[in-house]
Amino acid sequence: MDLKLLQTFGEALFLVHTEDLNRLVRWIRRTAAAQDLTSMVRRFVRGRLQYGPVQRGNRVTGPVRGERVRFWDPAKAWHTGDLAIFPEPEVRDRIRVFTPRTGQIIRIQGGGVTVRIDGRQGTHVYGTTSTQQGGEALKRWRRSVEDLVRVLPDRSDEPSLIDFALYRFGERVATDLLNALRQDGRFLAMEGQWFLRSLAVRSDRPQLVGLAQAMLMAVDRPVTAAELLPLVPPPVTGGAAGLFGLALSLQEHPDLFTNVDAGARPRWVLSGAPPGEYTARLAAFDPETWAVLCEPGDALNAATVQRLWSLGLLPVVLAR
Repeated sequence: MDLKLLQTFGEALFLVHTEDLNRLVRWIRRTAAAQDLTSMVRRFVRGRLQYGPVQRGNRVTGPVRGERVRFWDPAKAWHTGDLAIFPEPEVRDRIRVFTPRTGQIIRIQGGGVTVRIDGRQGTHVYGTTSTQQGGEALKRWRRSVEDLVRVLPDRSDEPSLIDFALYRFGERVATDLLNALRQDGRFLAMEGQWFLRSLAVRSDRPQLVGLAQAMLMAVDRPVTAAELLPLVPPPVTGGAAGLFGLALSLQEHPDLFTNVDAGARPRWVLSGAPPGEYTARLAAFDPETWAVLCEPGDALNAATVQRLWSLGLLPVVLAR
């Protein structure tokens, strides 16, 4: 890796081209694994520092429009769903360093934000402040970040050089690559992970109907695709191929499933009563007409199933 490339080209070194996306496609295809944005960005920067700028090829990114990825600063204005780059602690060769990782703000409450960070388990809380309230403490924090960046060029290991490039140009690099990935139909995104559409293995219609029937009996809240995967009738493809394939299948069957979360973490419920033959195990009556809808052992016709569903009683009479 050559630090002189950074000094020579600066930010222009990291313009995104079609060939960059092609390399990421080949990388994901080879690993057959989903990758978070931090991993994708580091892979892109690593290639630039090794091989230099793309000499020919179509440039993907132009003027940035829409969502930006910004460096975390507790005094900036933040909103739920924002993406930011956080200096995260990591141990390398028994030395504690701070490496830039992308995270998404999932909740803002009081004087802090809850963040889901790439490569980290669970969530993390970061405190917020204003420039006036932060005072000297905020200045010391900012200087500490500047100090850790200042020593990175003196290190010759690959991860440190990538860190340095990202601390210098990470906002532009992450923003441009994110926008390029979103514009390229070959890539799929879900819950902060990226995969290839061509590798996703969809669930077929009988499996999806079976899943809907299982949800009716076993699920009483909105759930993610990862939570639903164990409920899909066999044969089930595991790993990223099966998970992203299921996510696609859920989107493509609105007659069975509805996404109730428009954010970055889709959660699913049933759109209606799943197709199938049902036998009542408990009796039920219509609270509006007082008519008996079913008794134990009754085979339920379509109209009765629909009425029980609309009343929220279908799982009850089936004895969920």
